Amino acid sequence: MTPRNIFKKLPFALVLILLISFGCKKTEEGPTEPKPTIDNALVGTWELTTITVPLLDTTLSAQEANVQITMVFRADGSFEATTIDSSGTEVDKGKWSASNNTLTLKFDDGTEQKGEYTINGNVASLNWTIDFEGYTVPAILEFRKATSPGKRNFGLITRISLNFY
Repeated sequence: MTPRNIFKKLPFALVLILLISFGCKKTEEGPTEPKPTIDNALVGTWELTTITVPLLDTTLSAQEANVQITMVFRADGSFEATTIDSSGTEVDKGKWSASNNTLTLKFDDGTEQKGEYTINGNVASLNWTIDFEGYTVPAILEFRKATSPGKRNFGLITRISLNFY
């Protein structure tokens, strides 16, 4: 190859090298799920103490409502819950997040529920909806944070039925 032919092919080679160098970029692995917003004050185990149904102007203790409910929120954004009532035991799992005093639960079955919450010390109040005699009604659920490390806890309010006598 003569020097003259080298200079003719040099621009082509430079363009090819530049295209290869800048045309290739790192590919990222699939989309990542955004990290949930966690309110550390909610992390832990919460036991239902009272249920207030404003439409009925009624407040019942968990014992009067014949229900045991505990909400277990983990720092990794997961939750696990069990509700024990007259119809049996129900366990729900999923992901949770909290932002601007709104709690969002995304259940493993694909459903989602949101409600406003407040925390005052070891007491949390949650504006939620509950099933009551075939109707979905707004309710205020009050929970107390469990403090005993080995204590067995039950449930998350998800779908409960209340019987008023």
